[in-house]
Amino acid sequence: MPHRAMLTPADDLFGRVALFNSLVTLDQIIECARVIGAEMVAGRPRRSLATMLILKGYLSAKAAGSVETAIRRRHAGKGAPE
Repeated sequence: MPHRAMLTPADDLFGRVALFNSLVTLDQIIECARVIGAEMVAGRPRRSLATMLILKGYLSAKAAGSVETAIRRRHAGKGAPE
């Protein structure tokens, strides 16, 4: 994913899942990663990709919550028999 240096591993995973599910576009993720990077350079507190996508109006809070829930469920299920 482009601009990985601006994204944490959690942000990268969030972006991949949201992109895979057609909730956001790659251009929107890139734009938000650039904003995150610019804010970090300016010494501002780091915001997550999910937060930035919501603030920009690219993703609803409900959709972001669904992505986060899916990620948690996926990680919780790893290694656990069903």
